[in-house]
Amino acid sequence: MTTGANAAQAAENRDGLLVGAGIERAILPHLSARLEYRYSDFSKGDGKFDRHQTLLGIAYRF
Repeated sequence: MTTGANAAQAAENRDGLLVGAGIERAILPHLSARLEYRYSDFSKGDGKFDRHQTLLGIAYRF
């Protein structure tokens, strides 16, 4: 853990990769459901900063 004056040195910019896909389907005329998958990798090959996300959502359109 870094505290005090050394805290600024702990920050690091990382280039990375973010990819994803999803589908949305109408349930009712104004209501739809969606499912998404996202993968992000901001590590330098060690896998420390990669993430897999699955998102589920419902949308209502006025």
